[in-house]
Amino acid sequence: MKRKRETNSENYHGESYADQLRLASLLTCNAKKQAINEDHFFPGSHGLDAACGIGQHTILLAEKVGLGGFVDGIDTSSEHIDTACKELRDNPVRERVNFQVGDILSLPFENDTYDWIWCADTLWPGAFPDPVGAVKELMRVTKPGGVISILYWTSHMFLPGYPKLEARLNVIFNETTPYMNSVEPGMHFTRALGWLKSSGLQDVSVNHYTTSEHGPLNEEKRSSISFLIDMLYAGIHDKLDKRNKEKYLELIDPDSNEYILNLSDYFCFLNYACFNGTLPRKDK
Repeated sequence: MKRKRETNSENYHGESYADQLRLASLLTCNAKKQAINEDHFFPGSHGLDAACGIGQHTILLAEKVGLGGFVDGIDTSSEHIDTACKELRDNPVRERVNFQVGDILSLPFENDTYDWIWCADTLWPGAFPDPVGAVKELMRVTKPGGVISILYWTSHMFLPGYPKLEARLNVIFNETTPYMNSVEPGMHFTRALGWLKSSGLQDVSVNHYTTSEHGPLNEEKRSSISFLIDMLYAGIHDKLDKRNKEKYLELIDPDSNEYILNLSDYFCFLNYACFNGTLPRKDK
């Protein structure tokens, strides 16, 4: 997941970016696996994980395409690619994966190379002023009839029993996050169907995937959820009024009697949307 901060820095309790992704994936992986299970990532196919990060999705995609398939992963960060290569060394799919440094706005691949392209949590309009142009570059390297899939985290609930407090936090998040607050409605990531259509893709659709956890939580899930809450709300809770700020800090403090992850009836969820479009087939 690449949502808010610079990915080459150490943040969120000093975790490296790779460790951040590992923590997040303890909760997010199930929803992403649902998206990767779709038919257009078919056995024997050749695909691209555009902006692959440390390669977690690339490996899942390689597992899906099977022995006859192949997946390239590309990312602008050499640090991410180095980590991805290290993660791949002892993995059974290593013979059908290749990682390299590159820019998704200027892909180092020939036209009509891929059967499909996957791009997750990357094409945020604030970070990419022209997401339609980015989609067109993905289209350039996709074969006629191939599918482009763009995945986004769309919504969540981590503070059960406190909907008004979490709603206030989410409003602040949307008002203070650059790729949210400065984007016109038609360019918001939830309008990605429009980008795909205006790019010339056909059979445009969106699928929705969800994942959830409930108490009692083991230590791994507790760490993952705590990390995701911090990722979303750290640094913005100071903008709450005094009463709500005090309550929020109680809820996230492991030493507090109010620590929300200790609840036996704790429940949380997050949702992803995957926007898909198919390249037109060339006339015979």
